[in-house]
Amino acid sequence: MTLDFLPKGRSIPPLVACAALCGFFAWGYGLTPLAALVVPLWFLSTTRTHAWLTMFAYFMGASRTIPFSSAVFFRDDSSVAFGVALWVASSALLALPWTIFRPAQNTWHRVGHLASALALSTIPPIGLIGWTSPWLGASLIAPGFGWGSLLLGFALLASCSDVNKGRSGLKLASAFAVCAIAAFAGSNRQMPAPPTDWLGVTMHAGRAPESAQEQGARQAAILQAVDAALAQGKKVIVLPEQILGTWSETWRLFLEATLGQSLRDAGTTLVLGAAVPTGEMERTFNSLLAFDGYGWQQVNARFAIPVSMWKPWRNDSTEVEWFTSGTYSLVGRKVMVSLCYEDLLIWPTLLSFTTRPDCPRAVNFDPLCAPNSDPGGLAVHH
Repeated sequence: MTLDFLPKGRSIPPLVACAALCGFFAWGYGLTPLAALVVPLWFLSTTRTHAWLTMFAYFMGASRTIPFSSAVFFRDDSSVAFGVALWVASSALLALPWTIFRPAQNTWHRVGHLASALALSTIPPIGLIGWTSPWLGASLIAPGFGWGSLLLGFALLASCSDVNKGRSGLKLASAFAVCAIAAFAGSNRQMPAPPTDWLGVTMHAGRAPESAQEQGARQAAILQAVDAALAQGKKVIVLPEQILGTWSETWRLFLEATLGQSLRDAGTTLVLGAAVPTGEMERTFNSLLAFDGYGWQQVNARFAIPVSMWKPWRNDSTEVEWFTSGTYSLVGRKVMVSLCYEDLLIWPTLLSFTTRPDCPRAVNFDPLCAPNSDPGGLAVHH
């Protein structure tokens, strides 16, 4: 059996539909290694249009929640039409590198085209929205080994490079079998337990407090969460991203007065998130703040959600620190800090790898490093 019928076009819609299903099931169901299955489909593309349609369908399926979640990150009155426009535009842009570097005939050229497409879709500017990358999904097959995870993920994708027009259907079946087995193994991976003296606290606190009543409720919730963690003997307590809302002198005085002595007595560090004003107009940093009872350490996010948070043409933009390493010293460990949106991108993690953080294995979400994280958004990779 050969694939000579592909140029006739009759099989293109089913292959594009399969690509959409790969994206749909890979992202959102804990089956991220299934993203590798889209690469054999891409290698079957016979024209640039076919290559673009395949990857466009994949990214549309992978980012399907954008139309109904855009109001969370943009504005309360965002329409579904606005969300759909974002969904389509981002998917079309992410598919572009896979169109430019569509598969060649020579196997080594095909591997080179794969590497080029991955690189162009990973690094800025397209990498600024580089979520749901097949490379990221493939790397999750063996998470926590840093560069090793990335190399293994690429090797899996490159192993499909011999699937092309004129080859036997057995090669296509073999490529899918390899990806499916690897995806199954990756979906059943056992994550190492986080350090016993670190605790990520899930709070489901909602939006930043605005009224005095909301502020009081947030303060009470934080005190309750920290007291419970201290009672367990924890040495690092991680609260969600921007749990404080906008950082202020009031928050600093409150936390120092209510928790400073307890943290000093226990030798514990509290890690939590806030929007810290830069002092210029209404601009802020999306920051991690670490407080050990004696002093404060501030770590700023390297990037933030484009248009929603990072909008440099406006006075209320979230500022970013593009090329910092993201690696800091915290309680005697060299940790990599990943805040919110950074967890969906590869290039910030690559920058951190150059500084060799103390992170041999993964604990939770990130495929390449090791977070002890709260599902609410703040991840500390150690």
